[in-house]
Amino acid sequence: MIDKQALLASVVAHLQEKLHILSEAKKMANEEALPDEDTSESQRENRALENQYVVDEQDRVANEYKEAILAYEAMTPRTFGPGERAEVGALVELEMGGERSLYLLGPKAGGLDVPINGSIVCVITPQSPLGQRLIGRNTGDVVVVGGGAHGREARVTALG
Repeated sequence: MIDKQALLASVVAHLQEKLHILSEAKKMANEEALPDEDTSESQRENRALENQYVVDEQDRVANEYKEAILAYEAMTPRTFGPGERAEVGALVELEMGGERSLYLLGPKAGGLDVPINGSIVCVITPQSPLGQRLIGRNTGDVVVVGGGAHGREARVTALG
């Protein structure tokens, strides 16, 4: 299995990179919002209002990244032993159709894909459909991945 301390550090690094990119985008948006001399007063007002919407959304996302970084930095990595059930902090390996996938049940930042040791670990939260299905599961359990007619069975092959 993957070193959980290294995995958590990689998650934090990816979130910090996303936060940095967002910060740069915010700077660019603010620069773009500056009107030129030929811009009418109503165009300036519209541009300022549109820019405020963009900045507000960027601030919201930035706060989510900051909260996620703090949550992952506060996590103490632990290994899940035989008989233990998946919960936040578990690294879950699923086998479906001969292919294996790795998922980190994290407190935040669901959907983040983190490359580590030649593998990709997908971060999911307990609020996601797959996260809901994995919470409380153990090695050997079968879960349905996807929904409706597209759902496929997957087996929990490892829990770390």
